[in-house]
Amino acid sequence: MVGHQHPSLWALLSALQQDQAMVATALLQHMRGQPPAKRIRKAVEQQQKRLHKLCCERRDGVRTVPSTLRALGHCVRLQ
Repeated sequence: MVGHQHPSLWALLSALQQDQAMVATALLQHMRGQPPAKRIRKAVEQQQKRLHKLCCERRDGVRTVPSTLRALGHCVRLQ
């Protein structure tokens, strides 16, 4: 948790202070109504962009329904 197998007392105190500061910041942000930033994987972000592009192309009439479904089938993987 501290980053060392056998941390010194000072390293432990420093880690506890950093943890306390992060928790205090998170509580303050929560009280302000700011949601925590979520991490988004690069692969998920790229897939969302591709799917959004396909939906926009269908909406704008660039793609037909069968073409859109075929493209979606290539983008989405069922496990």
